[in-house]
Amino acid sequence: MESAVQASNVFPYLRSCKKESEKAIDGQVQGEIPNWLKGSLIRVGSGLLEVGPDRYNHVFDGLALMHKFSFNDGHVTYQNRFLRSDAYKTNMKHNRIVVNEFATAGIPDPYPWAPELPRINYDYNGKKYKYFYAMARNATLERTHLIKVDVTDKTTVSWNESGVIPSEPVFISDPNAENKDEDSGVLIASLLYQDDESKVSMIVLDAKSMKEIGRTTFKTESSIPGDFHGVFIPKN
Repeated sequence: MESAVQASNVFPYLRSCKKESEKAIDGQVQGEIPNWLKGSLIRVGSGLLEVGPDRYNHVFDGLALMHKFSFNDGHVTYQNRFLRSDAYKTNMKHNRIVVNEFATAGIPDPYPWAPELPRINYDYNGKKYKYFYAMARNATLERTHLIKVDVTDKTTVSWNESGVIPSEPVFISDPNAENKDEDSGVLIASLLYQDDESKVSMIVLDAKSMKEIGRTTFKTESSIPGDFHGVFIPKN
């Protein structure tokens, strides 16, 4: 049990959310969240690896948990909710893993999954672009970095923080930028903490410098699992 807890601290994809945060939670703001940033970042990933006495054997098998970070006038809120899929409803009804997934019956991979999820400024989708942004771990797997890669110059700039596991970064163009460069905008990503499973933050980085502009931090009543992919939905 102790080794499982330690693993979930380092690899948040192994965590399970035991209680949803359906009502929006206000967080503590550090620095400044741009007032022009309005909309919602929706992220989804495995949120529950244990149902009753049973446990899934792979992070891809877990029941899907949706995360919502809402931005409005320099304010950010957070909430989460399980996707009410057929598998979720059936398993909850029986308090067991009744619906099998692709790896549940197999032997779990003993090596943690270390994804690198590249994103670009999607104004350049289908065009030649200079930068992409991603998450990557160092060789010792001790830290997860957010990186900006210049594919022309073959250079990399990164952001990281001890004890913090960031999500895939999402680029958002700054509508007020004087120079409409490819990297004129911000990166937003959620942060999970190795020493506190019920703590989650939303960080905003300057996409040009990869320096932190601000963050909002939330405390929930249950563990916050890691997620895989997300999309930002602008507020009209």
